[in-house]
Amino acid sequence: METIKDVFEQQIDKVSALYIDYQNNPFSVKLVHDLRVAIRELRGLLNFIKKRLDEAYYDQLNQQLAEAGRVFRPLRELDVLYAYCEQYAIHHPKNSNHYYDLFNTFMKDRRLEMNRTFNKGNIDTVQQAIESAKRVIEFDLFDQKKDWKKYALKRFKRKDKKLRHAYQYVNTLDYQAVHELRKSAKKLRYAATYFNETLPKDLNKYIKDTKAIQTEFGEITDAHVNYELLNVYAEKIDDEHVHNLLRQIRDSIDLSK
Repeated sequence: METIKDVFEQQIDKVSALYIDYQNNPFSVKLVHDLRVAIRELRGLLNFIKKRLDEAYYDQLNQQLAEAGRVFRPLRELDVLYAYCEQYAIHHPKNSNHYYDLFNTFMKDRRLEMNRTFNKGNIDTVQQAIESAKRVIEFDLFDQKKDWKKYALKRFKRKDKKLRHAYQYVNTLDYQAVHELRKSAKKLRYAATYFNETLPKDLNKYIKDTKAIQTEFGEITDAHVNYELLNVYAEKIDDEHVHNLLRQIRDSIDLSK
């Protein structure tokens, strides 16, 4: 049976390996996405055991990992925009004569953002976060297996109850509430997925239920994210034709669903 130290060691190694892979090939859309997810997963696992960590250490490490994730955020946002606009162009090929200009702009901006992730400050931010996270492996957070079992099962039960209550009363027209609900579901799913092998109880029900919540509200979240990204990006563009095309794509999104 795995220990929680095994889980954290594997997750930290995963982040480290993906960062090396990204440095070798920053052109990969998948690597950018996978690296950000791995960092987010590590934060979710830390959140689950935060009550056994020194508060100041947890807050500092959580902040460091959040900043590491933000290094790649603009790059990921451009990749999301590109993919969304690509699908729009495929389904509406005659809606504009300026698709080429749009995608050319994306590619130029992506290279700029890609290069920005390699400046010394951003490299230090990511590397320092990884090194700080390694300290977790050194901590003896749970004296015995039964101590971890008691803590974990109680925390899963509490988080699941809180999530179900939020799900029951969420207003689907309130995007922020939906967004927070999906974030809570993700955190619980990460913990259940990675700590499943450390406990005698099968946590697959938590995984299944949280995944269902993420899927159910995914369309709402994606619509709002894409709308906002298109809106912000359009305001940065000087080319009138590209600017108008971005607004046209933005206005095609139905936020009422």
